Amino acid sequence: MRGGSGQNTFVYSNPEVDMLPTQGAATLEQSQRRPIYQKIQAIIRHDLPVLPIFQNVNIRSNRCNIKDRYWV
Repeated sequence: MRGGSGQNTFVYSNPEVDMLPTQGAATLEQSQRRPIYQKIQAIIRHDLPVLPIFQNVNIRSNRCNIKDRYWV
């Protein structure tokens, strides 16, 4: 969630929320991970940094061996 990274275009930052995904990813048991991720959602809902109605995501990529839309 770190401000400005990934899809966090609104630069929301909360130290506890920044720590919890790492903790959740390190927990192998799904029943132990669920409360961690639910806590993330609860904190963000409480903070309500933004109330998006729509978020447009543009993902672009290209390959270095393609020039002028022709394979090289």
